[in-house]
Amino acid sequence: MKVLIVSHLFYPARGGVETHLTRLGCHLVQRGHQVKVLTTSALSTEAFFLGDRRQVSPLKENYQGVEITRLGWQTFGRRTLNLLRALACRIKYPLNHWIRLISYGPRNRSFVDSIINHQPEVIIGAPLPMMTVYYAWKAAQKANIPLIINPAYHIKDPCSFDNPIFFRIMKEANLVAVHTQTEKEFLIANGNICSHKVQVFPPLPFTQEDLSQTQESFSKTALRRKFDLKGKNVVLFVGQHGRHKNIDIILKAMPHVWKIEPETILVIAGGTTSFTPYLKQLAERIIASSGSKFGSKIKFIDDFPNKQKHEIFSLADIFISLSEYESFGIVFAEAMLHRLPVIASIFSIAKSIIDDFHTGLLINPHYEMEVAGAILELLEDKNLRTIYGQKGYEKAIKEFTPKTIIDKWEETLLSLIN
Repeated sequence: MKVLIVSHLFYPARGGVETHLTRLGCHLVQRGHQVKVLTTSALSTEAFFLGDRRQVSPLKENYQGVEITRLGWQTFGRRTLNLLRALACRIKYPLNHWIRLISYGPRNRSFVDSIINHQPEVIIGAPLPMMTVYYAWKAAQKANIPLIINPAYHIKDPCSFDNPIFFRIMKEANLVAVHTQTEKEFLIANGNICSHKVQVFPPLPFTQEDLSQTQESFSKTALRRKFDLKGKNVVLFVGQHGRHKNIDIILKAMPHVWKIEPETILVIAGGTTSFTPYLKQLAERIIASSGSKFGSKIKFIDDFPNKQKHEIFSLADIFISLSEYESFGIVFAEAMLHRLPVIASIFSIAKSIIDDFHTGLLINPHYEMEVAGAILELLEDKNLRTIYGQKGYEKAIKEFTPKTIIDKWEETLLSLIN
């Protein structure tokens, strides 16, 4: 097959969708298919509407057999578009839905011609609400190419995602590849998309190499010494420093934890964003009020290389992520693979992955005391942590094995071409 993935970001960008698409492309190449990627040279979505200047080079690259082409984008008028989008989230005015589409970017009309020039047999467009999905749709229409939309729909973010343009695109696509049953049911009910067009494809949360690495024996003591962590317990967050991740709530809950378990360290590991300075300032204030030195009880591990991920997960006793704006949350499956009990928001898509009181705890993230209580419940019961961690590992192995997921993708892609 000749498969073209059209995405706003791709490797080495490291969000959940980017990680999933990178692994999908590499797995398909390993099975003998030709996979090309058309993306931008941006390192984060903030480059399209907030001015993140970091870029990826070269513009053409072969990564593990996947041929990547990176295009530029326009930022002219982004401040005006941001203002209009903010108004569009509150007021329904003419062209409201177009403003919400265009303002997120990436804006580059040459995407459509570039897609057609690649001459793919099938196009995978991802994710919403980015304009790359729109370009994939227009190119597929123009050249009569089968189209799969991988929306990665954030149900809790209607301003960004609940858009009639997106529903039309998904209705006209050959297939909508969603990440969970919850996402499928939502799109069928709210977008009036035919149920036979919507299929569940869990993202690829880990690789066969990940499976072997997690079976290695890591010494927690040695790893904590390596990362200069001087404490008895480690609570871990892994992910980008996005405002929607609710990292600030975790930070505010920690003083309540320290009253009972003072030798607990919170590690925040992940990609930096424009929100990072605020988080670090908040952490400094919290540390100062507790009478400790910055870095002693809260540790930031910024923009770590991917090869360090297994070490970082192996540092921890508990994993926590309270984000409510996810289409799946690959990081939950990664934590489960590392036998970590998970704390997540009961209002998020995490409830499709985490079994409450079985593999972790689902809580209301808007109450600091409830967040602190969940952390303390697991810190004070090592046996419970072990049980939840083992159950999570078993579920991750059973439901997210790469071979099973790739088999379904390959079968589906071939059916569209034939």
